[in-house]
Amino acid sequence: MAEKVKAKGKRGGNKAYKMPEKFPEGVQLTDAVKTEWTILNSIGTGGFGEIYAGAKASDPAKTPSYAIKIVSFLSSEPSKHVQ
Repeated sequence: MAEKVKAKGKRGGNKAYKMPEKFPEGVQLTDAVKTEWTILNSIGTGGFGEIYAGAKASDPAKTPSYAIKIVSFLSSEPSKHVQ
């Protein structure tokens, strides 16, 4: 009798994601709804990107009140999507 082999599901694939480039502290980004953010220090990495502490660019004290995740893209460089 032949041995059963479990097929890999959607998550079991062998796709390699390129991690996004690291951004230096103080870089300002604009999101999809035109809010401006200031990147502060990196607080971690996940499976799809880098996570930074962030503040709204309008905050003069630059209080790290938000987490900002910069996700990777399969077909292009992340810096091309940042304004």
